[in-house]
Amino acid sequence: MEVVMVEQETGERLPMILGADGLPDPAPNEWLLSRRGSSTNTLLRNARELAILVSWLEERRIDFVARIRSEWSFTEAELKGSLVERLRHSVKRPGEQSICPDGAPKWKLEPVAAETFNQRLTTVNAFFSYSFDLELGQLSSKDPMYLRVQEHKAHVNGIFARSFVSDPGSSTALVKDLEDAQLASFKDIVSYRNPNAYGVNEHVRFRNYICSMIMLRYGLRIGELLSLRLEDIVFGRISEICVVRRPDDPRDTRRPRPKVKRLARQLPIDEPNFAKELAEYIEVHREAMMEAGDADDHYYLIVSDEGAPLHLNSLAQYFRILRARFPVSLPRTLSAHMLRHTFSTRTERQLCTDGYSEEERKKILAGLRGDSSLSSQDPYVRQEAIRRGQKSLRTYHEELLIPEF
Repeated sequence: MEVVMVEQETGERLPMILGADGLPDPAPNEWLLSRRGSSTNTLLRNARELAILVSWLEERRIDFVARIRSEWSFTEAELKGSLVERLRHSVKRPGEQSICPDGAPKWKLEPVAAETFNQRLTTVNAFFSYSFDLELGQLSSKDPMYLRVQEHKAHVNGIFARSFVSDPGSSTALVKDLEDAQLASFKDIVSYRNPNAYGVNEHVRFRNYICSMIMLRYGLRIGELLSLRLEDIVFGRISEICVVRRPDDPRDTRRPRPKVKRLARQLPIDEPNFAKELAEYIEVHREAMMEAGDADDHYYLIVSDEGAPLHLNSLAQYFRILRARFPVSLPRTLSAHMLRHTFSTRTERQLCTDGYSEEERKKILAGLRGDSSLSSQDPYVRQEAIRRGQKSLRTYHEELLIPEF
Protein backbone atom coordinates (compact mmCIF):
# COMPACT_ATOMS: atom_id res chain seq x y z
CA MET A 1 0.00 0.00 0.00
CA GLU A 2 1.47 3.30 -1.09
CA VAL A 3 0.40 6.86 -1.92
CA VAL A 4 2.37 8.52 -4.72
CA MET A 5 2.18 11.93 -6.38
CA VAL A 6 1.66 12.05 -10.14
CA GLU A 7 2.45 15.25 -12.04
CA GLN A 8 0.43 16.04 -15.14
CA GLU A 9 1.82 17.84 -18.20
CA THR A 10 -0.05 20.95 -17.07
CA GLY A 11 1.91 20.97 -13.81
CA GLU A 12 -1.03 19.76 -11.73
CA ARG A 13 -0.02 17.22 -9.08
CA LEU A 14 -2.49 14.55 -7.98
CA PRO A 15 -2.08 11.76 -5.43
CA MET A 16 -2.62 8.14 -6.46
CA ILE A 17 -3.25 5.13 -4.23
CA LEU A 18 -1.39 1.97 -5.21
CA GLY A 19 -2.52 -1.43 -3.96
CA ALA A 20 -0.37 -4.24 -2.62
CA ASP A 21 0.31 -5.34 -6.21
CA GLY A 22 1.75 -1.93 -7.04
CA LEU A 23 -1.13 -1.06 -9.38
CA PRO A 24 -3.60 1.82 -8.94
CA ASP A 25 -6.78 0.93 -7.09
CA PRO A 26 -9.56 2.22 -9.41
CA ALA A 27 -12.39 3.03 -6.99
CA PRO A 28 -10.56 5.27 -4.46
CA ASN A 29 -8.55 6.97 -7.20
CA GLU A 30 -11.74 7.81 -9.12
CA TRP A 31 -13.09 9.40 -5.95
CA LEU A 32 -9.91 11.46 -5.56
CA LEU A 33 -10.23 12.63 -9.18
CA SER A 34 -13.80 13.73 -8.49
CA ARG A 35 -12.38 16.05 -5.81
CA ARG A 36 -9.52 17.47 -7.84
CA GLY A 37 -10.82 20.99 -7.29
CA SER A 38 -9.41 20.79 -3.75
CA SER A 39 -5.85 21.82 -2.98
CA THR A 40 -2.99 19.36 -3.47
CA ASN A 41 -2.37 19.13 0.27
CA THR A 42 -6.04 18.35 0.95
CA LEU A 43 -6.09 15.66 -1.72
CA LEU A 44 -2.90 14.17 -0.34
CA ARG A 45 -4.40 14.06 3.15
CA ASN A 46 -7.57 12.43 1.77
CA ALA A 47 -5.48 9.85 -0.09
CA ARG A 48 -3.56 8.91 3.05
CA GLU A 49 -6.80 8.65 5.02
CA LEU A 50 -8.37 6.51 2.30
CA ALA A 51 -5.26 4.34 2.11
CA ILE A 52 -6.14 3.06 5.61
CA LEU A 53 -9.47 1.82 4.26
CA VAL A 54 -7.83 0.23 1.20
CA SER A 55 -5.30 -1.52 3.42
CA TRP A 56 -8.11 -2.80 5.66
CA LEU A 57 -10.02 -4.12 2.64
CA GLU A 58 -6.94 -5.93 1.33
CA GLU A 59 -6.19 -7.53 4.70
CA ARG A 60 -9.76 -8.84 4.95
CA ARG A 61 -9.82 -9.76 1.24
CA ILE A 62 -12.96 -7.73 0.60
CA ASP A 63 -13.74 -6.70 -2.97
CA PHE A 64 -15.23 -3.29 -2.19
CA VAL A 65 -17.07 -2.73 -5.49
CA ALA A 66 -18.43 -6.28 -5.51
CA ARG A 67 -19.67 -5.91 -1.93
CA ILE A 68 -21.47 -2.68 -2.83
CA ARG A 69 -23.24 -4.48 -5.68
CA SER A 70 -23.89 -7.77 -3.87
CA GLU A 71 -26.74 -8.82 -1.60
CA TRP A 72 -24.35 -8.92 1.37
CA SER A 73 -24.23 -5.70 3.36
CA PHE A 74 -21.31 -4.41 5.38
CA THR A 75 -22.07 -5.48 8.94
CA GLU A 76 -21.76 -3.37 12.06
CA ALA A 77 -19.10 -5.76 13.34
CA GLU A 78 -17.01 -5.15 10.20
CA LEU A 79 -17.37 -1.40 10.20
CA LYS A 80 -17.63 -0.29 13.82
CA GLY A 81 -15.81 -3.22 15.37
CA SER A 82 -12.91 -3.34 12.91
CA LEU A 83 -12.63 -0.50 10.38
CA VAL A 84 -13.52 2.31 12.80
CA GLU A 85 -11.02 0.96 15.33
CA ARG A 86 -8.34 0.92 12.64
CA LEU A 87 -9.05 4.60 11.94
CA ARG A 88 -8.51 5.42 15.61
CA HIS A 89 -4.83 4.48 15.48
CA SER A 90 -1.78 5.85 13.74
CA VAL A 91 -0.50 4.28 10.55
CA LYS A 92 2.08 1.55 11.12
CA ARG A 93 5.66 2.81 11.01
CA PRO A 94 8.71 0.59 10.49
CA GLY A 95 10.62 2.33 13.28
CA GLU A 96 8.06 1.20 15.86
CA GLN A 97 8.16 -2.54 15.27
CA SER A 98 9.25 -5.23 17.68
CA ILE A 99 9.41 -9.04 17.38
CA CYS A 100 6.61 -11.39 18.42
CA PRO A 101 7.38 -14.78 20.00
CA ASP A 102 6.73 -16.46 16.65
CA GLY A 103 9.34 -14.25 14.97
CA ALA A 104 6.81 -12.07 13.10
CA PRO A 105 7.10 -8.28 13.39
CA LYS A 106 4.85 -6.72 15.99
CA TRP A 107 3.76 -3.18 15.31
CA LYS A 108 3.09 -0.62 18.00
CA LEU A 109 -0.01 1.45 17.21
CA GLU A 110 -0.71 4.74 18.94
CA PRO A 111 -4.14 6.39 19.14
CA VAL A 112 -4.63 9.54 17.11
CA ALA A 113 -6.25 12.77 18.28
CA ALA A 114 -10.04 12.92 18.21
CA GLU A 115 -9.97 15.63 15.56
CA THR A 116 -7.75 13.47 13.32
CA PHE A 117 -10.04 10.48 13.80
CA ASN A 118 -13.09 12.53 12.83
CA GLN A 119 -11.31 13.73 9.69
CA ARG A 120 -10.45 10.17 8.71
CA LEU A 121 -13.99 8.98 9.35
CA THR A 122 -15.41 11.88 7.32
CA THR A 123 -13.22 10.96 4.34
CA VAL A 124 -14.08 7.25 4.52
CA ASN A 125 -17.80 8.03 4.88
CA ALA A 126 -17.65 10.37 1.86
CA PHE A 127 -16.01 7.63 -0.22
CA PHE A 128 -18.68 5.08 0.79
CA SER A 129 -21.46 7.55 -0.07
CA TYR A 130 -19.83 8.33 -3.44
CA SER A 131 -19.58 4.62 -4.26
CA PHE A 132 -23.21 3.96 -3.35
CA ASP A 133 -24.39 6.96 -5.40
CA LEU A 134 -22.32 5.75 -8.35
CA GLU A 135 -24.03 2.37 -8.19
CA LEU A 136 -27.49 3.94 -7.79
CA GLY A 137 -26.89 6.06 -10.88
CA GLN A 138 -26.52 2.89 -12.96
CA LEU A 139 -29.79 1.35 -11.78
CA SER A 140 -33.37 2.07 -12.69
CA SER A 141 -35.48 3.38 -9.83
CA LYS A 142 -37.86 0.47 -10.52
CA ASP A 143 -35.11 -2.10 -10.13
CA PRO A 144 -35.46 -4.03 -6.82
CA MET A 145 -31.68 -3.68 -6.41
CA TYR A 146 -32.12 0.12 -6.27
CA LEU A 147 -33.99 -0.06 -2.97
CA ARG A 148 -31.49 -2.57 -1.54
CA VAL A 149 -28.51 -0.30 -2.35
CA GLN A 150 -30.34 2.66 -0.81
CA GLU A 151 -30.94 0.71 2.39
CA HIS A 152 -27.32 -0.45 2.41
CA LYS A 153 -26.15 3.16 2.09
CA ALA A 154 -28.40 4.33 4.93
CA HIS A 155 -27.17 1.44 7.09
CA VAL A 156 -23.49 2.30 6.53
CA ASN A 157 -24.03 6.05 6.99
CA GLY A 158 -25.82 5.38 10.25
CA ILE A 159 -22.94 3.29 11.61
CA PHE A 160 -20.40 5.98 10.71
CA ALA A 161 -22.59 8.77 12.11
CA ARG A 162 -22.71 7.01 15.49
CA SER A 163 -18.93 6.56 15.48
CA PHE A 164 -17.88 10.22 15.42
CA VAL A 165 -16.34 11.64 18.57
CA SER A 166 -18.64 14.34 19.93
CA ASP A 167 -17.13 17.80 20.32
CA PRO A 168 -13.47 16.79 20.28
CA GLY A 169 -12.35 20.39 20.53
CA SER A 170 -10.10 22.15 18.06
CA SER A 171 -6.34 22.40 18.16
CA THR A 172 -6.78 26.04 17.17
CA ALA A 173 -9.28 26.88 19.94
CA LEU A 174 -6.76 29.37 21.29
CA VAL A 175 -4.28 30.42 18.62
CA LYS A 176 -0.71 31.32 19.42
CA ASP A 177 0.33 34.81 18.40
CA LEU A 178 3.17 37.16 19.27
CA GLU A 179 2.71 39.13 22.45
CA ASP A 180 3.55 42.84 22.50
CA ALA A 181 7.11 42.41 23.76
CA GLN A 182 7.75 39.47 21.43
CA LEU A 183 6.40 41.41 18.47
CA ALA A 184 8.68 44.37 19.18
CA SER A 185 11.68 42.05 19.51
CA PHE A 186 10.78 40.20 16.31
CA LYS A 187 10.55 43.38 14.25
CA ASP A 188 13.93 44.52 15.55
CA ILE A 189 15.56 41.11 14.97
CA VAL A 190 14.44 40.77 11.32
CA SER A 191 15.03 44.41 10.37
CA TYR A 192 17.55 44.88 7.55
CA ARG A 193 18.89 47.84 9.56
CA ASN A 194 19.94 45.45 12.34
CA PRO A 195 23.62 44.53 11.79
CA ASN A 196 22.98 41.21 13.58
CA ALA A 197 20.05 40.23 11.37
CA TYR A 198 20.39 36.74 9.89
CA GLY A 199 21.58 36.49 6.29
CA VAL A 200 24.79 35.92 4.34
CA ASN A 201 24.66 39.42 2.83
CA GLU A 202 22.56 42.57 2.76
CA HIS A 203 20.39 41.27 -0.09
CA VAL A 204 19.39 38.13 1.82
CA ARG A 205 18.75 40.13 4.99
CA PHE A 206 16.52 42.50 3.07
CA ARG A 207 14.62 39.57 1.53
CA ASN A 208 14.08 37.99 4.94
CA TYR A 209 12.73 41.29 6.22
CA ILE A 210 10.32 41.65 3.29
CA CYS A 211 9.05 38.09 3.73
CA SER A 212 8.42 38.62 7.44
CA MET A 213 6.71 41.97 6.98
CA ILE A 214 4.38 40.80 4.20
CA MET A 215 3.18 37.89 6.33
CA LEU A 216 2.92 40.06 9.45
CA ARG A 217 1.21 43.03 7.76
CA TYR A 218 -1.18 41.10 5.51
CA GLY A 219 -1.59 37.66 7.07
CA LEU A 220 -0.45 35.73 4.01
CA ARG A 221 0.13 32.00 4.27
CA ILE A 222 3.64 30.86 3.48
CA GLY A 223 2.40 29.27 0.24
CA GLU A 224 0.66 32.49 -0.79
CA LEU A 225 3.81 34.51 -0.14
CA LEU A 226 6.02 32.22 -2.21
CA SER A 227 3.43 32.13 -5.01
CA LEU A 228 3.53 35.92 -5.48
CA ARG A 229 4.81 37.10 -8.84
CA LEU A 230 6.24 40.47 -9.82
CA GLU A 231 3.01 41.37 -11.60
CA ASP A 232 1.12 40.88 -8.33
CA ILE A 233 2.84 43.90 -6.76
CA VAL A 234 1.12 46.98 -8.16
CA PHE A 235 2.60 50.43 -7.58
CA GLY A 236 0.65 53.55 -8.39
CA ARG A 237 -1.94 55.90 -7.02
CA ILE A 238 -3.47 52.85 -5.32
CA SER A 239 -0.65 50.42 -4.59
CA GLU A 240 -1.61 46.87 -3.66
CA ILE A 241 -0.56 43.26 -3.29
CA CYS A 242 -2.72 40.90 -5.33
CA VAL A 243 -3.11 37.34 -4.07
CA VAL A 244 -4.17 35.36 -7.14
CA ARG A 245 -5.18 31.73 -7.61
CA ARG A 246 -3.57 30.32 -10.74
CA PRO A 247 -3.25 26.93 -12.43
CA ASP A 248 -0.17 24.91 -11.51
CA ASP A 249 3.00 26.18 -13.14
CA PRO A 250 4.81 23.28 -14.87
CA ARG A 251 8.04 25.31 -14.84
CA ASP A 252 8.02 25.55 -11.04
CA THR A 253 10.26 22.69 -9.91
CA ARG A 254 9.78 23.24 -6.17
CA ARG A 255 8.47 20.22 -4.24
CA PRO A 256 6.12 20.69 -2.56
CA ARG A 257 4.96 23.49 -4.81
CA PRO A 258 3.57 26.56 -2.97
CA LYS A 259 -0.03 27.37 -3.80
CA VAL A 260 -2.80 29.84 -3.03
CA LYS A 261 -5.22 27.60 -1.15
CA ARG A 262 -8.22 29.86 -0.72
CA LEU A 263 -9.78 33.00 -2.16
CA ALA A 264 -8.01 35.68 -4.17
CA ARG A 265 -7.87 39.20 -2.73
CA GLN A 266 -6.33 42.66 -3.13
CA LEU A 267 -4.47 44.07 -0.14
CA PRO A 268 -3.60 47.79 -0.16
CA ILE A 269 -0.04 48.99 0.41
CA ASP A 270 -1.13 52.09 2.28
CA GLU A 271 2.07 52.74 4.24
CA PRO A 272 4.51 54.79 2.09
CA ASN A 273 7.68 53.59 3.80
CA PHE A 274 6.82 49.93 3.27
CA ALA A 275 5.95 50.65 -0.35
CA LYS A 276 9.43 52.13 -0.81
CA GLU A 277 11.06 49.15 0.88
CA LEU A 278 9.13 46.73 -1.33
CA ALA A 279 10.14 48.65 -4.45
CA GLU A 280 13.79 48.66 -3.30
CA TYR A 281 13.70 44.91 -2.80
CA ILE A 282 12.38 44.33 -6.33
CA GLU A 283 14.67 46.81 -8.09
CA VAL A 284 17.89 46.28 -6.12
CA HIS A 285 18.08 43.22 -3.90
CA ARG A 286 16.06 40.74 -5.97
CA GLU A 287 18.00 41.71 -9.08
CA ALA A 288 21.30 41.27 -7.23
CA MET A 289 20.37 37.75 -6.11
CA MET A 290 19.18 36.87 -9.63
CA GLU A 291 22.48 38.00 -11.11
CA ALA A 292 24.56 36.25 -8.45
CA GLY A 293 23.10 32.83 -9.22
CA ASP A 294 22.72 30.75 -12.34
CA ALA A 295 18.96 30.17 -12.03
CA ASP A 296 16.73 30.56 -15.07
CA ASP A 297 14.84 33.82 -15.33
CA HIS A 298 11.40 33.68 -13.69
CA TYR A 299 8.66 35.94 -12.41
CA TYR A 300 8.41 34.90 -8.74
CA LEU A 301 8.82 37.71 -6.22
CA ILE A 302 10.69 35.89 -3.44
CA VAL A 303 13.97 34.32 -4.54
CA SER A 304 16.75 32.31 -2.93
CA ASP A 305 20.37 33.41 -2.50
CA GLU A 306 21.08 31.95 -5.97
CA GLY A 307 18.08 33.61 -7.63
CA ALA A 308 15.80 30.57 -7.86
CA PRO A 309 12.23 30.70 -6.48
CA LEU A 310 12.53 30.33 -2.71
CA HIS A 311 11.54 26.90 -1.37
CA LEU A 312 9.01 26.37 1.41
CA ASN A 313 11.57 24.50 3.47
CA SER A 314 14.07 27.36 3.19
CA LEU A 315 11.66 29.87 4.67
CA ALA A 316 10.64 27.43 7.40
CA GLN A 317 14.33 26.92 8.19
CA TYR A 318 14.74 30.69 8.58
CA PHE A 319 12.24 30.69 11.44
CA ARG A 320 13.91 27.68 13.05
CA ILE A 321 17.19 29.59 13.01
CA LEU A 322 15.55 32.63 14.59
CA ARG A 323 14.12 30.46 17.39
CA ALA A 324 17.54 28.97 18.08
CA ARG A 325 19.38 32.31 18.03
CA PHE A 326 16.92 34.25 20.18
CA PRO A 327 15.35 31.75 22.61
CA VAL A 328 14.68 34.47 25.20
CA SER A 329 13.18 37.18 23.00
CA LEU A 330 11.13 34.95 20.68
CA PRO A 331 8.69 32.12 21.48
CA ARG A 332 9.93 28.57 20.97
CA THR A 333 6.94 27.93 18.68
CA LEU A 334 7.78 30.80 16.31
CA SER A 335 6.79 29.98 12.74
CA ALA A 336 5.61 31.67 9.58
CA HIS A 337 2.02 30.74 10.46
CA MET A 338 2.35 32.51 13.82
CA LEU A 339 2.70 35.77 11.90
CA ARG A 340 -0.64 35.07 10.21
CA HIS A 341 -2.18 34.43 13.64
CA THR A 342 -0.69 37.68 14.93
CA PHE A 343 -2.16 39.59 11.99
CA SER A 344 -5.57 38.02 12.59
CA THR A 345 -5.74 38.56 16.36
CA ARG A 346 -4.57 42.16 16.17
CA THR A 347 -6.93 42.97 13.30
CA GLU A 348 -9.79 41.47 15.32
CA ARG A 349 -8.73 43.59 18.30
CA GLN A 350 -8.81 46.76 16.21
CA LEU A 351 -12.20 45.87 14.72
CA CYS A 352 -13.56 45.43 18.25
CA THR A 353 -12.20 48.84 19.22
CA ASP A 354 -13.81 50.37 16.12
CA GLY A 355 -17.21 49.06 17.24
CA TYR A 356 -17.96 46.45 14.58
CA SER A 357 -20.40 43.68 15.49
CA GLU A 358 -19.19 40.08 15.73
CA GLU A 359 -20.78 39.14 12.39
CA GLU A 360 -19.22 42.14 10.67
CA ARG A 361 -15.82 41.35 12.17
CA LYS A 362 -15.98 37.79 10.90
CA LYS A 363 -16.81 38.95 7.39
CA ILE A 364 -13.99 41.49 7.37
CA LEU A 365 -11.47 39.00 8.74
CA ALA A 366 -12.53 36.35 6.23
CA GLY A 367 -12.12 38.83 3.38
CA LEU A 368 -8.66 39.94 4.53
CA ARG A 369 -7.46 36.38 5.19
CA GLY A 370 -8.92 34.89 2.01
CA ASP A 371 -11.16 32.45 3.89
CA SER A 372 -14.43 31.21 2.41
CA SER A 373 -15.90 30.21 5.79
CA LEU A 374 -16.87 32.62 8.54
CA SER A 375 -16.44 29.86 11.12
CA SER A 376 -12.68 29.95 10.48
CA GLN A 377 -12.63 33.29 12.31
CA ASP A 378 -14.12 31.86 15.53
CA PRO A 379 -10.72 31.22 17.23
CA TYR A 380 -9.72 34.87 16.84
CA VAL A 381 -13.09 36.20 18.00
CA ARG A 382 -12.99 33.86 21.00
CA GLN A 383 -9.39 34.75 21.86
CA GLU A 384 -10.12 38.46 21.81
CA ALA A 385 -13.24 37.91 23.94
CA ILE A 386 -11.13 36.01 26.50
CA ARG A 387 -8.47 38.74 26.49
CA ARG A 388 -11.05 41.45 27.13
CA GLY A 389 -12.71 39.32 29.80
CA GLN A 390 -9.40 38.82 31.62
CA LYS A 391 -8.74 42.55 31.47
CA SER A 392 -12.16 43.29 33.00
CA LEU A 393 -11.59 40.60 35.63
CA ARG A 394 -8.33 42.23 36.71
CA THR A 395 -10.09 45.57 37.04
CA TYR A 396 -12.84 43.94 39.09
CA HIS A 397 -10.31 42.29 41.41
CA GLU A 398 -8.48 45.57 41.92
CA GLU A 399 -11.72 47.23 42.96
CA LEU A 400 -12.27 44.51 45.58
CA LEU A 401 -8.90 45.04 47.23
CA ILE A 402 -9.16 46.21 50.82
CA PRO A 403 -6.82 49.17 51.52
CA GLU A 404 -4.08 48.33 53.98
CA PHE A 405 -4.19 50.14 57.31
